[in-house]
Amino acid sequence: STTGEAMGIVQHHDAISGTEKQNVADDYAQRLSEGIDKAADVINNAYAKLLPNDSKLPMNATQFLCQYSNISECLPIEGQKQFTLTLWNPTIHPVIHHVRVPVTKEYLIHDPMGSIVSAEYVPIPATTRNIPGRKSSAQNQYIFTTSLPALGFSTYYFEAKSIITIQFIVLLTCEYRRW
Repeated sequence: STTGEAMGIVQHHDAISGTEKQNVADDYAQRLSEGIDKAADVINNAYAKLLPNDSKLPMNATQFLCQYSNISECLPIEGQKQFTLTLWNPTIHPVIHHVRVPVTKEYLIHDPMGSIVSAEYVPIPATTRNIPGRKSSAQNQYIFTTSLPALGFSTYYFEAKSIITIQFIVLLTCEYRRW
């Protein structure tokens, strides 16, 4: 398999120690990238079978990896009215994890049970926004805590907040005024 071959190659002592020449490192990176792309097809097929029938996720929704999340970039979700975030725990123990999701608008976030998630909506630091090569227009991010089951996954649903303007008229009265 493409992924298996790539994993075998990058476990070579030169790849691990970093002593390979740049063109070899570029080849390793290319092979890993191709392996990840092939694995995405397998992930989509498996996810379609695991997803409950009453899920909020539209049928045939494609899963994708946000490979630049370390620089607060996830281009496929930018500007979307809704999207899902699936978090996988490959360990045999449940884990609590703090998640950062770069966004271009405000969202309501629902957990796997449909409850609204308490999340912080904060600016992405300028030092991150100004990283050379970062293409994202996201200026803010949501940060929230999630609990992931052992060897399992949790899916969170993001839905853009509607812009609602409410005007209040405040009338102050004083019953006993002396002017």
